[in-house]
Amino acid sequence: LDFVAKPTRWLDITGMLSLGDWTWDSNATGYYYNSLGQPVANVGKGTLASATKGEDHAWAKINLKGVKVGGSAQTTAALGARAKITRDLSAGLDYASGQTKNYTTPWMMPAGGQFDLNASYRFNIGQCRATFIGNIDNLFDNLYIVDAFSPVGDSSWQKAYRVFYAFGRTYSIRLKINF
Repeated sequence: LDFVAKPTRWLDITGMLSLGDWTWDSNATGYYYNSLGQPVANVGKGTLASATKGEDHAWAKINLKGVKVGGSAQTTAALGARAKITRDLSAGLDYASGQTKNYTTPWMMPAGGQFDLNASYRFNIGQCRATFIGNIDNLFDNLYIVDAFSPVGDSSWQKAYRVFYAFGRTYSIRLKINF
């Protein structure tokens, strides 16, 4: 059973329930094979059987009937909630203070981006195939803002805080050898 309930437009309640009683309903039979996948007649000596599941094919029975299945959830339950607390900007009500505020156009971060360069060269080292791989991220060392926050109701960039800038130019090299 899996459900999502929405008692209000800002609250989702989620849950799940799985009832299980996973037990083996019979015993298991297994047959012996060597490392080449051939049926074995005698495990100790390694002699081959005449055929797969033949009369002389070595086997073992494991008494599992009534034993709980390992690694399987027997009974599982979960309950969660997700609140979407947002402000209705058209009403101008600040829920934290209970006062009316006028909102202005939010500050827009300047556009930014980066140019990455990736190159590889394949060659042989003896009998092995090798690849030399080089990466230069932000090749032109462009400085730009990735993310920023400003106080609620203030659209000026001068009051922005927690400003995260992009990493400068970074390099990485790898040598990959296939053998």
